[in-house]
Amino acid sequence: MKDFVYIDEVPVEEPCAQVGTEHYYHLAMIEIAAHRHQLLRQHGHPPDGSFFRIHPNTHDAGTYYTLNFVFDDEIESHIAYAYLMENCAMKWDAEALIEIIEADPHYFELVEQSNITKSPRLNAFVQQVMKIMNS
Repeated sequence: MKDFVYIDEVPVEEPCAQVGTEHYYHLAMIEIAAHRHQLLRQHGHPPDGSFFRIHPNTHDAGTYYTLNFVFDDEIESHIAYAYLMENCAMKWDAEALIEIIEADPHYFELVEQSNITKSPRLNAFVQQVMKIMNS
């Protein structure tokens, strides 16, 4: 029987685009793609017949998007991979940070303009990306 695991659009400890902001859809699609690619780097491709999907969710502020992993709960290899998705990354890896910047060199400016967050964590995130880009 088909089932799914809700993964979210970014690793657990990373800031993400906020639904209802001007550039939400654009930023969310960049984040979801980078997160999916990071999971594939970490865990390899999912077993045949299982897959990742972008799932729309309704909210008072508008539609927000999450990454889901769809699998058959009667196939052991699917269940094992789904378990890996429930224990996903806490932070972006270097390749994901580069992918985000390459997708939109103005990503961080858009984040700031959209008031996604003004936290010290975002500042640390920006510094981490700049360090990688300059190495």
